[in-house]
Amino acid sequence: MQPFPIQRLARTRDNAPPASRRARLAAICAAILIAVTPVSVQAASAAPATPTYNNPIYLNSGLPDPQVIVGEDGYYYLTGTTTSSSVEIIRSASLTDFSGAVRKTVFTPNAPYNKDVWAPELHRLDGKWYIYTTASDLDYATVGNPAVANNRILVLENTAANPLDGTWVSKGQVSGVSTTKGSLDGTVFESGGVRYFMFAYSYNGNHVYIAKMSNPWTLSSEPVEVIKPTLGWEGQWTTEGPAVLVRNGKVFVSYSANDCASDNYSIGLVSANQSSDLLNPASWTKNTQPVMTSNPGAGVFGPGHNSFTTSPDGTEDYIIYHANSAAGQGCGGGRMARVQKMSWNADGSPAFPTPASQNIPTPKWDVGASALVRNGSFERDQKALSAPSQWTSADNNPEAFYTETGGRTGDFKGTQWATQPYRVYTYQRIPNLPTGSYTLTAWVKSSGGQTEASVELKNYAGSSSKKLVAIPQAGDWTRIQISGVNVTAGEATIGFWSNASAGQWLSFDDVQLTPDNYANYTFESDGLGSVPSGWTPDSSGWSVVQAAPNSRQLTTPSNGPGAALAGDSRWTDYAVEATIKFSAINGGGLGLLARVSDTNHFYQLELSRLGSGSLGWDLYKNDGGSWTKLAEGNRNFDPGTPYRLRLAAVGSQLKADISSDNGATWEALGQVNDSSLAAGRIGLRAQGGSTGTFDDVTVRRAEATVAPKLDVQVAARCVTGKVVLAVKATNTDAIPLDVSVATPYGAPPKATIAASKSASSTTNTRLVSVAAGTVNAAISGTRDGVQTTSVVQTPYAALSCG
Repeated sequence: MQPFPIQRLARTRDNAPPASRRARLAAICAAILIAVTPVSVQAASAAPATPTYNNPIYLNSGLPDPQVIVGEDGYYYLTGTTTSSSVEIIRSASLTDFSGAVRKTVFTPNAPYNKDVWAPELHRLDGKWYIYTTASDLDYATVGNPAVANNRILVLENTAANPLDGTWVSKGQVSGVSTTKGSLDGTVFESGGVRYFMFAYSYNGNHVYIAKMSNPWTLSSEPVEVIKPTLGWEGQWTTEGPAVLVRNGKVFVSYSANDCASDNYSIGLVSANQSSDLLNPASWTKNTQPVMTSNPGAGVFGPGHNSFTTSPDGTEDYIIYHANSAAGQGCGGGRMARVQKMSWNADGSPAFPTPASQNIPTPKWDVGASALVRNGSFERDQKALSAPSQWTSADNNPEAFYTETGGRTGDFKGTQWATQPYRVYTYQRIPNLPTGSYTLTAWVKSSGGQTEASVELKNYAGSSSKKLVAIPQAGDWTRIQISGVNVTAGEATIGFWSNASAGQWLSFDDVQLTPDNYANYTFESDGLGSVPSGWTPDSSGWSVVQAAPNSRQLTTPSNGPGAALAGDSRWTDYAVEATIKFSAINGGGLGLLARVSDTNHFYQLELSRLGSGSLGWDLYKNDGGSWTKLAEGNRNFDPGTPYRLRLAAVGSQLKADISSDNGATWEALGQVNDSSLAAGRIGLRAQGGSTGTFDDVTVRRAEATVAPKLDVQVAARCVTGKVVLAVKATNTDAIPLDVSVATPYGAPPKATIAASKSASSTTNTRLVSVAAGTVNAAISGTRDGVQTTSVVQTPYAALSCG
């Protein structure tokens, strides 16, 4: 077969089927939404007019000293200082959205240098991966500055193509760096064909040094000091965290100065000509003023220890840095990773952005992107292509897949179409997925009429695992979901399939695979007495305490009200739950916050002493500082007894539940409707003098469109010479399900199936033989207070009993 000419791949709406046929196709597809698994199909919604993102980009935890590198596989790899004594890598297909990203611990150093693992950096050198990380043989939290004096820079090596695969092997300390001085913050760059190592010695303060390298773990020259505090804004002791840009014939090195405990911590810049001797301190010129400082108006304090990365095509530069979101937070876990685009001045020097937090324009190539699916919005290439990045096409006509203009959130979309009958399968494998439940979402348009048009998720639990959804005719963007997919194989493959006649088409955009659990905060790896990583309190007194030998919890302020916030401002429909234990019950209470956009916009569910004086619960809305009671009720609770409290926000519906057995069973408190607040972070709150602890804070997907999960098996059997259809339905969900089964030969009685239970039925066809067919199971259940339904269609084979 001749390849389709690329110039003919621009289709028009003339290829759409007639209106009457579209209507028939829509009716058919509405009745048969799914081939194998529960799915929801939702009407189109408008995409944002001007896509923006917010800083920080990763909200699951604090991440001081962030560094990002874009891999050849199209993923961004983020590292930084964590609260554990290990090196972790966080991977996202989006630079501006790391929510739902894969996070993996790749190395835990052995003694003696296995404490205070700081500032890891990931580099691709000589066809291998290397990590440079700081570690000490002493614990700074215990002994203070002597731990810094004992810092050493370790080198790790991995020969795998993917830094999340393979084995990381320690090469020991960087050879040539002093073993009698503290050393930290190592980075590598090349200029003029020479590889250099820059780092800080911690000796009478932190000063930055440079040396040549003979290989990735060995220096070939004596380190030379090139940056030390000489300016008033730098303070007396600290210049650290070098990061390098080589551009326009110069080497630019940013560094952090002053003290991370101060909001005056800022980023400075030195530069040298590439043609100069970079080991000569006189070659370097220092800017007299910092290039990035705190911006209180934007909620950015103490920006520092940055790195640089690029757009996937290398044409745009970005700075990644950490900062606190409130004044006075110092060197703790509140320092979170942020990213902003850089530009270049007319003289060839870098122009650093003003630190920002809200409504930052999303790079065009990152519009609609998410953490797990590369180029899921088809914007990466920023042009129409016959072979877009990160997607592979197969079957008879791989050339029938391409990108074109007309995307849902951005400029482009993926399309399958041809001028003659065609078969094409477009897919992407997603590796390194943690075990858990996921939801696949895609927005589609379709001419309808294809022999088959579908989206699938497969290989998530082995090579035979697959869930397939038929795509209906749709002239407007329509959301398709495959929900509750339990990934156990460490990977999954997303695929779009068309078996179509000439002129029939399928378009898809904003393809996302997201974990159903958004976040889980246990506080186990957070330092005692500290604000936990990823949390921002609005008052002092929130700190991690030792509740038992192997259990840490978050305690409330001992006096006065206060709230602590975490999570992602983009979260919309979710359930937040936590274990709450009172130590004192006074005039107020302890509770959960949902859809928090700021300190004056949120929903609050609280166990408290009510106005009547009795114990109970109440659900409030704070909208612009105006409090509205939405619901309340009596409910006894005791100091010292743990209770699991849950607040679900789904669309306009708010539902409150409590559990006295750690979530094994739930008691409904109340349910209301309110549409004032659509999205926001989560929080914990104490008020009215009540005190206590919070633990195991979990945030998970809670959509009305998350379909119920039912496995249906159908077998045609011969019984006394007649064909009987035997149906077994197994509830694989966590909620009871009402199931109505319909066969071509009758419908058995409706059944209610408890979670993890099964029900069976038989239907006598009264025929000697039957053709192959399907059995439909209509399913409904209540999830987080919202009725959710789906249809499962299961085939059976032809059978003759004659």
